[in-house]
Amino acid sequence: VLVASDRPREAIGALKAAIIDNNHLRAALLLEQAAYLYILSPKPLYRKFAFHMALAGRHYSTSGNHNLSAQAYALVLAVHSKHKWPFIDEHMHLALGKESQQIDNTSMALQCWMRLLVAVYQPAATLQKYL
Repeated sequence: VLVASDRPREAIGALKAAIIDNNHLRAALLLEQAAYLYILSPKPLYRKFAFHMALAGRHYSTSGNHNLSAQAYALVLAVHSKHKWPFIDEHMHLALGKESQQIDNTSMALQCWMRLLVAVYQPAATLQKYL
């Protein structure tokens, strides 16, 4: 109702307030809706979109919906690829790699993990861990 009345900020607040319970699937759905409201607002808020979508991906993963989790993480990477935020990029590639492995998408998992190995800012011990 709030979205239809051009009050997306209030709708986001209502969605976030409904996340209090321990139902991870419901929390993921509400966080995903909040993320879309951030990006569809008159002045898109890309970082808030990515943050809420990453949280949604985490809740999807916790509830066992690895396909939806992988989709959420892929959307986060699409937004962050335009920026040079290497640590967020690394975290999302690691998460997407793990989720891709869970859904037997080996090519995507390998692609994500290969991106982790070319991170030149990482210490050798961290790169060894990724191997």
